[in-house]
Amino acid sequence: MVLGAGTAGTTVVNRLRHRLDREKWQITVVDQDDVHLYQPGLLLLPFGVYEPSELVKPRQRFIPDGAELELGEIDRVDAAANRVLLADGRVLDYDYLVIATGTSPRPDQTPGMAEGQWRKSIFDFYTLDGATALRQKLTAWEGGRLVVHIVEMPIKCPVAPLEFAFLADAFFAERGMRDKVDITTSRRWKAPSPSRSPHGTSAACSPTGRSHSRATSWWTASTRTPRPWCRWTSA
Repeated sequence: MVLGAGTAGTTVVNRLRHRLDREKWQITVVDQDDVHLYQPGLLLLPFGVYEPSELVKPRQRFIPDGAELELGEIDRVDAAANRVLLADGRVLDYDYLVIATGTSPRPDQTPGMAEGQWRKSIFDFYTLDGATALRQKLTAWEGGRLVVHIVEMPIKCPVAPLEFAFLADAFFAERGMRDKVDITTSRRWKAPSPSRSPHGTSAACSPTGRSHSRATSWWTASTRTPRPWCRWTSA
């Protein structure tokens, strides 16, 4: 049994189905809905490379024949009894369990992040709603300071905030407004980590009304909750 039909879970199911004898092994994958999100595309969505609809497909489309997709919210795992309990009361037994439930952004874990300016001047690009809101902001923004800030490592996809800064540099240059934008990357530690966070990630942007053509990097003290973020202010 595989919990989670995202990128990792879907990959595991497809590999196991090709390797295990169908007469001896039953494979079940569990997820809360039938919406598969292509997460690598979220980084490119704010810059118009993809449309939101291009990143969403039915999960069943990627589940191989001979594997069963169960839809339902997972309540808990009873490891002692080798079973998974779903929120609707269903009980699924297993012999081997793969947990691939992924991570989700938690802006509420960073004081002040989710209060008032979330998805207005502070954005993440690790969710479809966040990346779409950021795209709308980028399209209408007239310039200022864009801060890409990582509160603390480890985070999900460590290279993504740096990639975002480079993509933003090219995006504003193509729009003929690079001289109106100051792109700043910020983090509170001195040594990067390749690890990933169990809490998920987010990103935010902060234009402060200053117009500069340079990209800068600086260290900052911040709260100790894993999360990259971006904060905006008007030009």
